[in-house]
Amino acid sequence: MDGADYHPAAGTFDLASCLGASWTYGGHRPTLRFLAQATRPGGCVVVGDPFWRKEPVAEYLAWSGIRRDEYGSHAQNVEAGEAEELVPWLALVSSDDEWDHYETLQWRAAARYANSHPEDPDVTELLTRVEKNRREYLNWGRDTLGWALYLFAKRQDHAPAAP
Repeated sequence: MDGADYHPAAGTFDLASCLGASWTYGGHRPTLRFLAQATRPGGCVVVGDPFWRKEPVAEYLAWSGIRRDEYGSHAQNVEAGEAEELVPWLALVSSDDEWDHYETLQWRAAARYANSHPEDPDVTELLTRVEKNRREYLNWGRDTLGWALYLFAKRQDHAPAAP
């Protein structure tokens, strides 16, 4: 089912997470709000989201179709959790090597698929999209956009959560 259509009862989960799909709930902070509502007091919320490592240039935004307001900075992503009365416990930022690995696996997977399925009518479109994404990543994305996992605790009775 579409995640946006799922509405668990308040406090249903000990742990609620959303990795790489915060667009489902309208962005980073609305995702934190949704997950916090679904988590019991004392439970945990984990979100994996992009963040701006530096201010994106207009050419990158135009090329990628990403809006400047789609992401915040790393600090703003943590602050969004605090604004939802969550306690930040951990923030893990992907290294350049991890980000490169993630991106280049897509290049390799597309090339392998194209080589083994040359009759697929979607191969040209797939390779064109992957090539565009590769240029975007190499020219701007690698230095501009980061990825992090954010772990928060939901307060119990509005008292600070113990680490």
